[in-house]
Amino acid sequence: MGRELAAVALAIVSTKREEHFGTSLGGYFHGMVNKAKAGELRLDRTVWALRRASESERGRGRGGTSTRRNSDRVTGMTAV
Repeated sequence: MGRELAAVALAIVSTKREEHFGTSLGGYFHGMVNKAKAGELRLDRTVWALRRASESERGRGRGGTSTRRNSDRVTGMTAV
């Protein structure tokens, strides 16, 4: 997984509510490590989903909307 992806994975885990986890935080992270080993971990999707959720929450308070520009794309976050 590497240090950088592990840091992103831990940051993602820290954003989830406790009810999100089937067993424990450690078990969830372990599952992410296993997916990374199998080449199936797609952190880029999760990061974008978190960003959209954050923008949606901010937009609700001001009545604004958010758009994603092509220059905002995250690349290179998938585990190899």
